[in-house]
Amino acid sequence: MKNIYEMMVANGTLSLPDTEAPLLSKEPVERVTMKGKSALVTCRPSYIFQDFKRKPKPKITWLYKQDTSQDFSNLAQDKAYLLSEDGLQLMIKNVDNRHAGYYRCAAENYVGNDVYDSRLVVRYAPQFQLERDSKYDQPMEVRAGDKIQLSCKASGEPRPIVTWTKEHQSVPYSSNVYLTEDNDLVIDKARAHNSGSYTCTAASVLGAANKDFTLIVYEPPTILPPSEPTVDVLEGELVELPCIVAGIPAPRVEWRQNGGLISERRKYVDDDFVLRFVANLTDFGDYTCVATNPHGNATITYNVYVWVPPYTEPPLQSSEEVLKGDNITLSCDAVGSRTTVHSTGELHGPYIATTMDLAVTISCRTSGHPRPFVAWTRDGRYLDIDDQYDINFDGSLTIKSPTEELSGNYTCVAKNKVGSTNKTVEVQIYPLPTMMQSDSSQSTMTVLEGSSPTLQCPVCRSERCTVKWYKDAQLISLGNLSFSNISRHNASTYACTVSNSVGSAHSTVSINVEWPPRFVALVSETVLVVRGEDSVLDCTVDAKPVGEIKWLFNSKPLPGEDKEYLKLRNVKLQHTGLYKCVVSNTHGVIARRFTVDVLVPPFISHFEVLDVTLKEGMNATLDCNAKGYPKPKVTWTYNNSHWHITNSSLQTSNASVSASGSFRCDASNMAAATHLVYKVTVVTPPRVEVRSDGVVTNVVEVELTKPTRITCHATGNPTPLIQWMQHGNIIATSVHDAVLLELDVSGVAGSRLHEYYCVASNEAGTDVGVVKVNTLEPPKISTSLYQETDLSNSTTLEVLSGSPFYLTCYGSGYPEPHMLWYKDGNPLTDKKVILTDFGDMLVSNKATFEQSGTYQCVAMNQVGEAKFEYLVDVLEPPPTPVADIPLIRISKGQPLKLSCPAAGHPVANVTWFKRGRVLNEYGGTFIINKTKTTDTGHYACILTNKVGSTEVAFNVRVEVAPSIAAASSEMAGNESSVTVKLGRSAVLRCLVDGEPKPQVVWYKNRVPLSTGTDNVQNGHRQQNLPGKWTPFSSWSLCNATCGVGYQHRARSCVTSEQGLSPDSRRTTDYTGIDNVSGDFVVVEETTCKGKREEERKCRMPECEDSWSARWSPWSAWSACSAACGAGTQTRARRCRGTNCVGDNVQVPYRTTYIEVEKKAEESALTKN
Repeated sequence: MKNIYEMMVANGTLSLPDTEAPLLSKEPVERVTMKGKSALVTCRPSYIFQDFKRKPKPKITWLYKQDTSQDFSNLAQDKAYLLSEDGLQLMIKNVDNRHAGYYRCAAENYVGNDVYDSRLVVRYAPQFQLERDSKYDQPMEVRAGDKIQLSCKASGEPRPIVTWTKEHQSVPYSSNVYLTEDNDLVIDKARAHNSGSYTCTAASVLGAANKDFTLIVYEPPTILPPSEPTVDVLEGELVELPCIVAGIPAPRVEWRQNGGLISERRKYVDDDFVLRFVANLTDFGDYTCVATNPHGNATITYNVYVWVPPYTEPPLQSSEEVLKGDNITLSCDAVGSRTTVHSTGELHGPYIATTMDLAVTISCRTSGHPRPFVAWTRDGRYLDIDDQYDINFDGSLTIKSPTEELSGNYTCVAKNKVGSTNKTVEVQIYPLPTMMQSDSSQSTMTVLEGSSPTLQCPVCRSERCTVKWYKDAQLISLGNLSFSNISRHNASTYACTVSNSVGSAHSTVSINVEWPPRFVALVSETVLVVRGEDSVLDCTVDAKPVGEIKWLFNSKPLPGEDKEYLKLRNVKLQHTGLYKCVVSNTHGVIARRFTVDVLVPPFISHFEVLDVTLKEGMNATLDCNAKGYPKPKVTWTYNNSHWHITNSSLQTSNASVSASGSFRCDASNMAAATHLVYKVTVVTPPRVEVRSDGVVTNVVEVELTKPTRITCHATGNPTPLIQWMQHGNIIATSVHDAVLLELDVSGVAGSRLHEYYCVASNEAGTDVGVVKVNTLEPPKISTSLYQETDLSNSTTLEVLSGSPFYLTCYGSGYPEPHMLWYKDGNPLTDKKVILTDFGDMLVSNKATFEQSGTYQCVAMNQVGEAKFEYLVDVLEPPPTPVADIPLIRISKGQPLKLSCPAAGHPVANVTWFKRGRVLNEYGGTFIINKTKTTDTGHYACILTNKVGSTEVAFNVRVEVAPSIAAASSEMAGNESSVTVKLGRSAVLRCLVDGEPKPQVVWYKNRVPLSTGTDNVQNGHRQQNLPGKWTPFSSWSLCNATCGVGYQHRARSCVTSEQGLSPDSRRTTDYTGIDNVSGDFVVVEETTCKGKREEERKCRMPECEDSWSARWSPWSAWSACSAACGAGTQTRARRCRGTNCVGDNVQVPYRTTYIEVEKKAEESALTKN
């Protein structure tokens, strides 16, 4: 809650009784299936499968996402998805690639929700993605130097490995040829050697797929330019015109002369396209090399000049007779290029002039007296009045601007008074032969093949000119050159020479023979082509000039189509129709028609084989709707009486399993033939039976140690997939076409009752069989509730006498075993031992030695029995003596036998001491065969075992009867005489020996002397010397082999060693007669203060195997789990290291301990 002043937050917990949120397993699952198979995706609860009925009942929703997607979305509407009634199973039929991905099962109620994800992996053979761009279907053409990328998008599971080959060889990769991350083949700069057939292969363990590419690298034609385009040669020399061509595909090369195709055989073109020929006069002109391929053309042109050396036609020498005054014409027929004629000598004859002269003067020399008058006439007409003539004062006639018409006979008339005379002069005026065109141009005459043309020499001339025609330097005609029915073989270049009296000229004329179009070959006008294939319509013609070609389709022009061939690529139905090619040139028009029928191969299906699954009892039709042109003929091939043909289909009703089989439909027409095979499988729903030992049952009792199998028999067609499931998990799956699936339920652990589900599924449905397995477990025994016990080894338990101990023997099994206890092979009858209510614990409040032995617990049920042994060893320390230290009196010389009872368990180790000094080992009995006085003293026997030690003491006195030794050798018997001077001291020695110490009484004259007088003096009869401690002996060995024990050491009270004989020093108490002085030495032990013996703790190695594996001390017992009745307590300890032996937790029954404690208290009160 919040207002403008403060905000309050209240937290609470809402508890809804008998409700709980859905709980699904989180274990990741990946299911793998093959494309076309069925897959089962299950929603896996984390509890028993049938108990998926939480309150309130959850709503089950299925979501899906692809592997590449980020978020889940609702399951798409797909006929392949089939949900079970409870929504926990999703069956996917005929799995396809689109079904691969993650499936999420979401369970939700108003308490909460949970989700479970599983991944479906669909394995399928490699395949290529369909390209929208069909450019890869046709050969790919790329210009040299351009970049090309061949795409190979393959998919498959597992992901296929893509390799590229060229002409079945591995593609050599380089910086120019490489692969992209998507396995596309890239050629940065295409070259001619990159052309060829490329294959992309995608392969995996499931198969391989190939995709072919045809790459054509092209280059437009190029021609190496000539170093000198102008070629000058003499007639008769070899002419070589190179044409170095490059291009892909190889260009077509043609040579043309002055625009026309060269067809003369003498002009040879070699394999390197070099034009070679021997020059003659008619070969001058322009030569062009034309290189053409489908991607362009190129040309080079040579200018060829053929020079002919001048020569004079024979006879080279002749004689002419002429009358004086007559005219004579000398002819010099010179042949050659640009010849110049030089004449020498005088020429007499008719006056020769050319129309190129400005004037012609004819002399008329006269003589006479008087000087004659000169007049000129021509054809009787006087010329003095004609403006074209001038008569000079010397009588000569000048013809101005002479023309050919002015040729004739001119008469000079000379008159005087005496008479007259005349002279006729022939004047011949010739026009100079001149070219009607420039030297650089060439006259071309185009004629129609079959006509009869007359060839005129293109030189200006008169009728008096002589015309000669040459071909290939051979004279072929005089005058005009005529042809009758000219043919294309007459096409050539002709040379003509024109000469007269004043000059000559020559020229060339090319005859270009043309003809109307004619088809070269006869072809069928009906064209049948299969759809998808290529076809070429041939309209090859022979025509000159080259005909203009137009193609029409159904009377409509096809733009851009002007070639002799019409290529129809990847023919489709729309290409059907009437095609017409029209070829025309200046001489005619022809046409050819083609009727194209596109044959469509029969098509039934994209697949050659179709798997058809029918449910039993269904009506079905197998269609064979074959499409194609012409209409395909359909036939069926099968061997099954359950089907019958109706039109082009097969039909059956009430399908049964016997209706299964293969049915082939064949369709054929003129184009091709195809077929479709139906593999019909009539499926029947599965039926499940669970059997044990061949008997159908739904309850099976299994002995844990006895091999037991349950079998799931399933019938159905196709053979169903059999799966054993438990708790929603698939634990076994049948192999292909197996009709049964065994499940080994031997040794099933866990709960006593197990439920197994046998799920059989095929395309027709699913059936589930349930079997309950009661596991009969033979008894097991464990000494701990939390740790198994190795029954092959017994447990040894050592218990201190008087301490409580308990033996645990927890029996388990099904049915619950009965517990029995035995001791030393006999049923347990010891009333001092308490058994718990369940018999799994044996308790002794106070251990006694009689309770030592072998305890065996036996757990028995109808399946078997189990045994476990405890070896209980009750340890008793040596008994502590309760009586005082006894005084043992024995006469000197008699044998001494001291017994120390070997009591306790284990038997105690006995050690004997005398006055703290360790005696030799004598076992449980100490014997002195002949005692001496020195054997008097304090003896102790120390009994030691692993649980304690005790001391048994003895005071031994070796008694000797009193005796008085002679003081000197003079003394004999019991009397001696002593003489002493008066006034001197007299010493009367009374050397007394005896044990116990004799009481000495002196008598004088049989009268006892006073007892107050000190009658004993040093050095004479007895020496009472103060004692002192000897150093402590070394510490004894530790009386424990492991853990804590004790060590002992001792010392003795002695007097000074000075004055003692060696024999005396060997005595224990240093009491005896000094052999030097003869005195009896007695040690005063009262002067020795302190302990005679000492002990200390000793610590041996721990009683575990090693320091690395030991238990910590037990913790305190926890509180009882119940206030009354049966309950439990626990206590724990921690293993410091590894592999500690024993339990880390103890859980006794509290009620047992309460009873034990009560009995212990009652026992204690009774004793008190």
